[in-house]
Amino acid sequence: MKQGKIYVILLACVLLISGTYCFITNNIENNKKEEIIKSKEEKMDFRSNIKDKYTLYGKINDIKFFSEDGDEISINDFNGKNVIFTYWDSEFEDSKFQISIAEKLKNAVQQLDNVEYVLVHRSDENNSKVRESAVKYLKDNNIDVKLIFDSNMNVHSKLGIKSVPATFSIDKEGHLVTLNEGVLSDESSIVRIVNKIKDSGSNSTEKFVMKNMINSEGGVNITFNNGSLDTVLSESQGIMIEYANLKGNKELFESTLNYINKYMKNDSLISWQVVNNEASRVNAAIDDLRVYDALYNGEENFGIKEKDLKAYSRDIYKYNVENNNLVDCYDFDNNQKSNRFTLCYGDFNALNELWAENWKFKKVYSNTIDRVKNGYINDEFPLYYSWYNYNAKQYEKDDLNISEAL
Repeated sequence: MKQGKIYVILLACVLLISGTYCFITNNIENNKKEEIIKSKEEKMDFRSNIKDKYTLYGKINDIKFFSEDGDEISINDFNGKNVIFTYWDSEFEDSKFQISIAEKLKNAVQQLDNVEYVLVHRSDENNSKVRESAVKYLKDNNIDVKLIFDSNMNVHSKLGIKSVPATFSIDKEGHLVTLNEGVLSDESSIVRIVNKIKDSGSNSTEKFVMKNMINSEGGVNITFNNGSLDTVLSESQGIMIEYANLKGNKELFESTLNYINKYMKNDSLISWQVVNNEASRVNAAIDDLRVYDALYNGEENFGIKEKDLKAYSRDIYKYNVENNNLVDCYDFDNNQKSNRFTLCYGDFNALNELWAENWKFKKVYSNTIDRVKNGYINDEFPLYYSWYNYNAKQYEKDDLNISEAL
């Protein structure tokens, strides 16, 4: 009987020791796995390492890579080519899926003119083992795509990439055109990227606006797909004619000006808003100043007549100036000037040009500069007041929009 108890006790001890060993072993293994995962996550926690990130359409000129042989490659070596890069890591499943269709994406790129497709493997150093592992992975999976390696996490820190896979592209001049995190699932994604490269960003925006935002009369609608309501602001027209002048686009300049003259200038100054071809009878001084500036600078290129500029300057002075001070607007229905001046309306460049045409603007110009300078709040809150109240003779403590208060 005693011997049986001894066997039971021994068996219990063995089981206890075995269980304890398994528990400790599993715990150690789990801790190791957690440390590995944590280490990977820390490597992938790009946010802590991000310094000055490039913005879209900014020029990239200081990113370094390594070749399969460990030779240094600069992103400038790709100048003259449109290049699509897929940033990946063979240790991550999403990256593996992305790389599984890399051959298909490369074939899609080869159908396009002057575009190259390159794989960039994530690497925190020029590590031969990482290079060998990545090369082997591609070889084992029969993927024949050009492969280079990140240099000391240079790509993710410069571009601000937070996860892999990611795809970014540059144009022939080395500008960053697209940056997309996540998997590109098909060839159409490549085609869209290439179209963006060819459109060069600003051209793409221009095409969209021209096609979708401008009505048949040359007015810039305030919203896309706004149904039956057709609303055009003097702000939009002013920006568009300014843009046309900078681009030297005579057709756009003339169509924008024609809309202004036909629909927005029933009174002496430009209506701030036209809804379904019905113009408000209130102007916004900032927009008349913007349009005047475009006409003044477009005089030679677009045949703006000197007499028209002089007449326009007289009207601005008559309706948007009171006691040599610029006012926000004029209400033609009530024949009344505004009693306020919004500081961001102070277009010094346009006022200086008006002064060149009309000596009366000399004092308006200097008063406007003083009014804006004195509207600075303080160094502890380094912004400007929103507007000045002429009746109360003080700056008003109104809500501030940062873009206007700077």
